[in-house]
Amino acid sequence: MSFLNVFNIMAVPDPELRRALNYLAQIGSGSVISAFTKAADPDGKDKAEWADGIAMMVQMAAEEEVRRLRERFDELERQLIEALQENEERLREAREELQEFEASVLTITVPDGTVRKVYRDGDRVRFEDGTFPDPALIDADQVSDNEQQWAQREAARDTVDDLERRGETLRDRLDRVQGAAERLDEGPISQDELEELRALAADASAIVTEAPHSNETEPAGPPDGGDPVNSFVSAPAPGSAR
Repeated sequence: MSFLNVFNIMAVPDPELRRALNYLAQIGSGSVISAFTKAADPDGKDKAEWADGIAMMVQMAAEEEVRRLRERFDELERQLIEALQENEERLREAREELQEFEASVLTITVPDGTVRKVYRDGDRVRFEDGTFPDPALIDADQVSDNEQQWAQREAARDTVDDLERRGETLRDRLDRVQGAAERLDEGPISQDELEELRALAADASAIVTEAPHSNETEPAGPPDGGDPVNSFVSAPAPGSAR
C-alpha cells in the first residue's frame, strides 16, 4: 500500500487502498479493533491483509477529523461574525465618545494666529500633538479642572485604535476561516495542509475569545464657565499672565 495515501487523508484511493476498503466491508467493524494486535502477530495469516485493515482505520479516523474540523470552521465563522458585529458597535460608541470629548476641549489662538486645542496634563498644558505651549501663554487651571484630561484623551484614542485593529484581525480571520472551509470541501488535502488548518482553527478560536479592549477612564466633560467649543482665547503678550 502507498504510504502517501495512508496519510494523505483526502487523496483518491489507489487500487491497494480500495482493496482495504473492500476488506473492511468483508470483516465488519467488530473485527477492526483487533487488527492492530493481529498485524503484529498474525499467526501465519496474511500480514498485508491485516496491514490494509489498519490503514483503513487510519483513513476512517482521518476522514472523521476532517468532518469535525469542517464543523469547527462553521462554528468559528458564526462566532467571528458575532464578534465582528459586537466590535463594530463598540467601535462606533468609542468614536462617538472621543468626538464628544474633543468637542469639549478648550481652544486658543496662539501668537501666529493658529487655533489650537489645549489639554490639561497635571500642572502642565499640552497641545493636541502632545507638545507643551509656552507657560506664559495659558495656565493649566485655565484649561480644565480635570488634571487627567490629557490622559483620558489618550486612553480614548487608544480604545478606538485597539478596536480598529481588532476589527481588522477579525475580518482577516473570518476570510481565512471561510477559505479553509471551502478548501476542505474541495479535497483532496495533504497532511501538511491539514496541520495548517488545525493551526488556523486554534488561532481563530483564540482571537474570538480574546477580551476586547476596555477603557475604564471616563472622558472629561466641558470645563466650567461656558461652552468651550466656540471659545477662542486670544494669546496674551509674552510675559503677561492671563
